[in-house]
Parts: sequence; structure tokens; C-alpha cells
Amino acid sequence: MVEITMDRPAQQQELFMRLLRDAARDAEAILALPGQSAWIRALADDGMSEISRLEESPFAEDQLLAVALRLGGSGTVQGSLLGALSDKFQSPSIRIMIEAQRRAIWKDMGGEGLPLDEAAEIVTALERRLDAMGQDPSVSFGAYAALYSNLWCDPRIGAPSSARRIMLAMVTILNAREEASRPSHAMVGNRAAGKALSRR
Repeated sequence: MVEITMDRPAQQQELFMRLLRDAARDAEAILALPGQSAWIRALADDGMSEISRLEESPFAEDQLLAVALRLGGSGTVQGSLLGALSDKFQSPSIRIMIEAQRRAIWKDMGGEGLPLDEAAEIVTALERRLDAMGQDPSVSFGAYAALYSNLWCDPRIGAPSSARRIMLAMVTILNAREEASRPSHAMVGNRAAGKALSRR
């Protein structure tokens, strides 16, 4: 089974596998079009390729699509693209490489802290995506938080520091929204509101 090590297992592995399948499917559809393998790597006037634009995105879906496109366009894939993509994430990353990514991100941040406002906007956009797919976003907050808590420092994706910082900040936002969506949290809020009204 493909694994990206997570604190909460079942739902997160299901999410990750779904994202891998979607990335492989979309990459195959793109690469099936004539000339696309070269086009996605070609540099535009701003010096960026279509793949590097995906890698600038903090969305896990875009990061995994970029990995799939690089693999699929390399000409080295034996068998299915999903199989190659799954193999890439089959074994845990080397610990020293993960720590190097973490140190680089924290160093780049300096004293500025995490970009929480920008991360909150991205999480809200993620909620809209899930809602448009007919999914209840509140059910997925925990799974996405666990995913991003590992993906932000994963050396197997090509995200630059700017995207990784947002991904790290998204963990905080997603955990907070998961906590706020829990029934117990809502009951506490309702009790507090009731007490406030009774004092009037």
C-alpha cells in the first residue's frame, strides 16, 4: 500500500490515494495531447514552465499533478503512470532530506512567522472545491491537515519555499477549522451564547 506517513491513518491514506489517482489520470490526459510533453516543460517569457507554475501552488492536488507530469513526460515510466507515481511515494523519504527541507523553510521565514492569512484564503478555496464536488469540507479537515503536515517538507515534490510555508501554515488553519466543526465545540459555543442571552 502506498504510504505517506500520517498521524491519523485510514481516512488520510484514502485521501492520499484518491489524490494520486486524480493526478495520474489528469497527467495522462494532458500528456496524451500532441506536443504537450514538450509544452509543459517549455519556459515562458517569465522563465517559468507550466509544471513550475503548478509547483508554485500550495494545493496538494497541484503538487501531485506536477510530480505526475514530470514522471509521465520523462519517458522512463514502465507500466502505468499511477503505478510509477505510487512507487515514488511507496517508501518514506530519507530523514536527512526532510530535515534539510524543514531547516530551509524555517530559515527563509526569518522573524516573519507563518503566512496564516494567506493560508486561510487557500483553505477557504479548498472548502469551495470540496463543496463543489459534493463533499462536506468539515469531514475532510483532519485528513487534509495530516496530509499537509507531511507534504510541506516532503522532498519528493518540487514546491519552492514560498509554497511550502503556506502549506505549513495550512496545517494550523485546517486543524482549527476541524476543531471548530466538531459537535462538542458547537455545543460549547451554543451554551456560551445561551448564557450570554440569559444575562440580558
